[in-house]
Amino acid sequence: MNKELESSLRNLPKDSGVYQYFDANSNLLYIGKAKSLKNRVKSYFRFTPEVSPAPNLSPRIYNMVSEVAHIKYIVVNSEQDSLILENSLIKQLKPKYNILLRDDKTYPYIFVDLNEEFPRIEITRKILKGKNIIYYGPFSSGARDILDTIYETFPLVQKKSCIRGKKRCLFFQLQKCLGPCEGRVESSTYREILDRALRLINSKKD
Repeated sequence: MNKELESSLRNLPKDSGVYQYFDANSNLLYIGKAKSLKNRVKSYFRFTPEVSPAPNLSPRIYNMVSEVAHIKYIVVNSEQDSLILENSLIKQLKPKYNILLRDDKTYPYIFVDLNEEFPRIEITRKILKGKNIIYYGPFSSGARDILDTIYETFPLVQKKSCIRGKKRCLFFQLQKCLGPCEGRVESSTYREILDRALRLINSKKD
C-alpha cells in the first residue's frame, strides 16, 4: 500500500461522516458510515511494519481492503446524518462491496399514514409516495424498541386487525386501546394522543 494512503489514514478527522474506498484505477469499492471517521477507517488497517489490511477482518473485507489505493470522506454533523448520506450514496453509486444495502434493502423507518381515521405508527423499509404520510429515520438500530415503547405508553390502535374486527378486544380491557373499533373514541381525540406519541420520536430527552 502506498504512502499517500498511509498519510490519509493518519490524518483522518474524528468527526462523524461517510468514507469511500477506491482502487488503483479509481473504481469505487465501498462506502461506509462512521461515528468517528478516524476510529472506524483505521480499524480496517494495521500500521506495523507498514500499512496493510487488519488481520481480524473477514475474508471478503480483507480482500476489499487489499484493493484500496486511496480514500475520500465527507464530514457531517451527526451519526444520523452519516447513516442517511451513506444509504443515499450506496443506492446511487452501487459500490462493488456494498452487497448488503443494494437493491431495495435499506434501514428501517418509522412512519404513520395520517390519511387513516385512526392511524397506527409502524415500521417500513420502503418509502411510499403519498400525501400525509410522515417518516422518521432511517434508524440503524432501536426502531422496534421505540415502537414498543410508544404502544406501551399510549392507548393507540395496537394491531392492524383491531379496527377491522369491529369489536373491542383484550387491549381495551388492559387499557392500552380506547376502542375506536366500537366508536368509543372520537377521531379528533385519538389524533391528539397520536400527536403526543409522534412528538416523543423527535425528542431524545423525553
